[in-house]
Amino acid sequence: MHNAIKNIYILIKDNKAVVCESNLKDCFKQFPEVLTENKGYDYYYNKMRLINYFIIPFAKEYRLQKIEY
Repeated sequence: MHNAIKNIYILIKDNKAVVCESNLKDCFKQFPEVLTENKGYDYYYNKMRLINYFIIPFAKEYRLQKIEY
């Protein structure tokens, strides 16, 4: 793994990774519209500052996970 990568962000739907990026902003840009029409980037940024995994409340089939290195 590259030394500069500190985190991996993974969007999971139905137990399968659908988006994987080392930067949350890049990950957010690839989110499906159902996740971005209600909440903006700041919502996900603030959640990921506090916790490493959560079920998205308005689209329960999606989970967002952060893996820290």
